[in-house]
Amino acid sequence: MYDPANRSVPNLAFLWPAFVAASASEMNAIVAKQFANFALGHGGPALQPQRWTTPHTVTLELESVLLRNFTTEAKNFPALLCAPFALHGAAVSDLATGHSLVAALSDAGLKRLFVTDWRSATAEMRFLGIDDYLADLNVLVDEIGPPVDLIGLCQGGWMALTYVARFPKKVRNHIDG
Repeated sequence: MYDPANRSVPNLAFLWPAFVAASASEMNAIVAKQFANFALGHGGPALQPQRWTTPHTVTLELESVLLRNFTTEAKNFPALLCAPFALHGAAVSDLATGHSLVAALSDAGLKRLFVTDWRSATAEMRFLGIDDYLADLNVLVDEIGPPVDLIGLCQGGWMALTYVARFPKKVRNHIDG
């Protein structure tokens, strides 16, 4: 390193292995604590229920999903918003006033609007596969009354695409966002 006083200054570039080791050790401790909290079921913050902005009802409850009904008029074709599965729940589609996909879709004329609200996985759900989730989505569509306009959002987009491929006659239109 350059030193105008010609003093010997250690090169900090040689310290990077120590910084990496310290960071990795700290990260491993954090991950280990999270796994312990998960396994023991305590020590972490309790999950808060999702908050929805737009008034609605729950039309149907299945093991893996709730069907939320935002219908304001029953005369249109039904639209089903297949919401995300993980990280950010279905309430991301109805986040806040002025930031709601549900409200925007309703304002655009989709007055028979439903949203899938997929449940977080539990130990009892560990053996569920894609066919189980598609079967539950099919039950929701049958409850609403096909054909539906299917709208996929985030991870719900691949579920919607898979559903359309499997049950094309039950879907009137498909939009993946």
